[in-house]
Amino acid sequence: GFASDTTYVVSMTAYNDCGTTTMTSSITVKPDSVNASFIVVNNAGCAPFNGQFIDLSTGTGSSTWYFDFDSLNPGNGFVYTFSQDTVTFTFDSGGTFLIAQTVFNGCSSDTMIQSITVYDQPVASFTTPSDLCLDSIVQFIDSSGIANGSISAYLWDFGDSSTSNQPNPAHQ
Repeated sequence: GFASDTTYVVSMTAYNDCGTTTMTSSITVKPDSVNASFIVVNNAGCAPFNGQFIDLSTGTGSSTWYFDFDSLNPGNGFVYTFSQDTVTFTFDSGGTFLIAQTVFNGCSSDTMIQSITVYDQPVASFTTPSDLCLDSIVQFIDSSGIANGSISAYLWDFGDSSTSNQPNPAHQ
């Protein structure tokens, strides 16, 4: 478990033939370990995503939070220092991001790393022939995209009161 700061009162007395004097001083000894710990309130969401992180670290009064936007080159992210118990950060684009919390008390440090996933909105797109004959069956081909994640549903409106929820519908 976490040991709290301990204060010692140290005194020194000097003696000689002329007398004695005493000096007293307080020394605070910090524990030799800290524990980084935090909760990610929601570890996934849609951009822009407000990530919320709750500090549960022990042994220190402040935490350094690293929001790392480059998982291939860790350490290239933004660094923020907070002493609050709750930190909120807005992720404007999709991706998987590392969140590192480093705590330090002047004697030791500890780091905890977690990740979150932020999803982008899909971009709707499809292909079809531009010229058709009356009563032709048209095959619509979905070419929608999304940077991360997947498309969970479709709704096609053919302009004649007909609809479909298929990814690649045919319509006459």
